Amino acid sequence: MNKEKKREYNKRYREKNREQISAKNAAYYVKNKERLLADHAVYATGHRKEKKETNAIYRANNKEKKKAYNAEHKEEIKSYSADYYIKHKEERRVYDAAYRACHKDEIKAYKDTHKEEAIAYRIANRDKCAAHSAKRAALIKEATIGDLEQISEIYRQADEDEGIICYICGEVIDLGMRHVDHVFPVSKGGAHCADNLKITHARCNLIKGSKLIEGINI
Repeated sequence: MNKEKKREYNKRYREKNREQISAKNAAYYVKNKERLLADHAVYATGHRKEKKETNAIYRANNKEKKKAYNAEHKEEIKSYSADYYIKHKEERRVYDAAYRACHKDEIKAYKDTHKEEAIAYRIANRDKCAAHSAKRAALIKEATIGDLEQISEIYRQADEDEGIICYICGEVIDLGMRHVDHVFPVSKGGAHCADNLKITHARCNLIKGSKLIEGINI
């Protein structure tokens, strides 16, 4: 059997036995998790530069393809990312801490080099940055994640629009004195989604805290 025929045979076999192969791989990973993670860490350390260059070339050559794929599978990617983060929260925390400890100088140099760009981006995209921060906080608390564009719009309104009424006290809120609040607190199982977000006075939000609105007296 030549290489081409063998490749075609393997492809057909994988398609026909996809579920069995996935189950077998999952079982193997669970059984050998520690060793596989250690091997991956060793390999990544030894091939970091090579992998970085390969990934950069691939991204440069497949920008439109990646953009189209992300747009087509937006909800799947969002769901997978949230689920993965929750399931591997402790592993990510340990890995991130170890990475930061080993790359302090590189991280500092990168931040110093891109400081002006970062400031400019945050100023130009304050609503997105605020939405991203809130999304991260919600992920940590294992909250349900809503549509990020809808969430960003609420933060934009809080940051820019005139005549916003505080949903807690019913008075108009001046610009610069606003918070975006989870009506049903995330700490009590509330979702991080547009339907659960309302704009408030900073003082009203601080008084409300993690309580339900029925339990406060403004």
